[in-house]
Amino acid sequence: MLKQSPEAIQRIGREAAIWAITLFLFQAFVTAGYLKLLEGSGWTEAFTAWGYPAWFRQMVGVGELLGAVLIMWPRWASYGATLILLIMVGAIATHFRVGEYMDAFNSDLPSFCFSGVLILVRWPATRT
Repeated sequence: MLKQSPEAIQRIGREAAIWAITLFLFQAFVTAGYLKLLEGSGWTEAFTAWGYPAWFRQMVGVGELLGAVLIMWPRWASYGATLILLIMVGAIATHFRVGEYMDAFNSDLPSFCFSGVLILVRWPATRT
């Protein structure tokens, strides 16, 4: 059995945590982005109720898909996470504007926070 140094174990644990966050965001935003592109999904009604046009729902869906794809490559992950974070700012603002406070906290705030973490830990990778 190979012995690992404490630093190596810590590095492996850190990278595993980063990939767990990445995979959570990837799954969430591929699913959400895809559903926003479908006319028959509940997102059509939601965006209409919030006062947004269909093209805006589709643009958000494309942004979510693009962000999800970008976070899978460490070199581009901070850009994808920034895109997701900006979309979440808009989502939180929308929920607050229409009085859906718990929706903002339950669904959007975790993604906002995880995106922020991913920006911080992957930003150095953009410089290499």
